[in-house]
Amino acid sequence: MSRWRTSTFRLLALYSAIFSLSGAALVAFIYWQSAGYMSEQADAMLSAEASYFLTIPPDTVPQEIVQRLYHTHVHINYVALFAPDGKLIAGDIDARPYTLPVDGRMYTINQLTTTFGVAIPLARATASAMPSGNVLMVARDLGEVRELRSSILDALVYGGCFALLTAFGGSIIVGIRQSDRIRRLQIVARQIASGDLQRRLPSSGRDEIDLLAQIVNHMLDEIERLMGEIKSSCDNIAHDLRSPLSRARTMLTRASQLNPGPAAEPLDRALREIDIALNRFRAMLRISEIETMHRRSGFSTFDLRSLVEEIADLYGPLAEDKGLRFLSLVSEVPAIQADRALLFEALGNLIDNAIKFTPTGGVVQINLRRDVQGPRIDVIDSGPGIPVDERKAVTQRFYRSERTAQLPGSGLGLSVVAAILRLHNYTMQIGDASAVPSESGTQITVRCWSQPHA
Repeated sequence: MSRWRTSTFRLLALYSAIFSLSGAALVAFIYWQSAGYMSEQADAMLSAEASYFLTIPPDTVPQEIVQRLYHTHVHINYVALFAPDGKLIAGDIDARPYTLPVDGRMYTINQLTTTFGVAIPLARATASAMPSGNVLMVARDLGEVRELRSSILDALVYGGCFALLTAFGGSIIVGIRQSDRIRRLQIVARQIASGDLQRRLPSSGRDEIDLLAQIVNHMLDEIERLMGEIKSSCDNIAHDLRSPLSRARTMLTRASQLNPGPAAEPLDRALREIDIALNRFRAMLRISEIETMHRRSGFSTFDLRSLVEEIADLYGPLAEDKGLRFLSLVSEVPAIQADRALLFEALGNLIDNAIKFTPTGGVVQINLRRDVQGPRIDVIDSGPGIPVDERKAVTQRFYRSERTAQLPGSGLGLSVVAAILRLHNYTMQIGDASAVPSESGTQITVRCWSQPHA
């Protein structure tokens, strides 16, 4: 599964989007609050200055304006007194904009020219009528305010972007670590699901995932203990019964030899039943032995083609003795790393089953070819086939289909095969024998890995 499609990254993406929107809203709020405060401050200063000139005697206003200009070194605020016809009486504003209403309110104007020849692109101004009919105009250059607003906006934007990138980078790091942690849990969980009950989920006791891992590990401890008790009981039963059954078989064999003729027939039937029981016990102990083996003990790199050819040479004559046509198609495949003896046993069981369940005149075939994932072995027969609803059950211990219950067997052959393939992490698929020109049949496909597959 792609890391970017995990719930961790989806949640981080959601939180990043929420953080981005919240950060943008905060930046906008701070900017508009700062801009509004500076505008209010500018209006308050202009209002105070206009009130001062309006409260002093009208005939002293020109002298006060001149005096103010004489002591002003930094020109931010501007003041001028205009005659009713618009002629400048005193001040540092070259001309009164006729678009500026004379009502004592504050307005923003886009162009203002001073007596120094300086053009102010943006200013805040107010014009008031005096009792003498003259017009008092007070203005403030908003250039500094605009630069301050721009600086504040830049600081907020760059700071917000830095915070966003930091948060996004941190979320990616946290997401990757969390995804890797989940991936490690998945790897161990797959190994446990494949039958390795000794593995445990990694846990450091830091959070709720570790708490869940501890609970699962405790559950696995109990499962492993119970499975061990059941397995030990079954193994002990199988082992303990082999000896008395073997002695009983020996005694029945002697009795059959001492009583030839019709009297020996019941004894022979009893011997066959004991042989079936002994074969089942041997198969049970063999499965137990395989399942308790170390996962890589006995593994080596070898040529699978020579193994399949050896099996074909061994079982070909057996199939011909039963009146079957035995075929083999072997291709070049990469070398594999596996337990050669166990793999020989597994494939031998598959061929033996195919020969046993295929009626006289049928076909048994083993193929080896290279697949996308590695070597592929197909064991095909023209026997009665395995119904779809029984294909999972046939690998369980002692399961026998009603269609083949009359044939001798222990019901453990495919269980041994499944145990060996689990040890190698190989896969087995049971299907219809489409390659055999027959209306029935079974095809069992074993897919191997060219290298050890975890």
